[in-house]
Amino acid sequence: MNLTTKSTQLEYVEIRRACIALLTRSGYKTRAQRIWDNAMAYISQQNNDVTSVVLNAMEMCTPVVEYRRVRVAGTVVQVPKLMTPRQAQSRGMRWLIEGARRRDNRIYAHALAQELMDAARGAGWATSQRDEMHRIAESNRAYVRYQWWK
Repeated sequence: MNLTTKSTQLEYVEIRRACIALLTRSGYKTRAQRIWDNAMAYISQQNNDVTSVVLNAMEMCTPVVEYRRVRVAGTVVQVPKLMTPRQAQSRGMRWLIEGARRRDNRIYAHALAQELMDAARGAGWATSQRDEMHRIAESNRAYVRYQWWK
């Protein structure tokens, strides 16, 4: 699979832009760009292709369904709902960044790089969040008929 096509490069640029926007705190965008660039440098030092790692990580941690809590007849049920691709991608990015923040690494760029590499392999906090969400949605699929409720 050749990941150096123009469409994958454009997709990588969009993911980079959105992640930098999520990494920005108190208006310090250059600090967020430096964190992203250092994380990508760390990934390339590990002899990995940066574009393929980022795209595979996003694919592995992007959910397909979510669940909403709906009150029906006095009980609260979790109703599965399909997500739009934009919602799913932003949720996956937020999980990747949250997983990097949860790591005990002092250097945030290295923590972000480790989380991206783990997610590309199918491990890591973001991937476990996606699996947990899919498991809950699968176990509550009987309540799909209540999607219109909320």
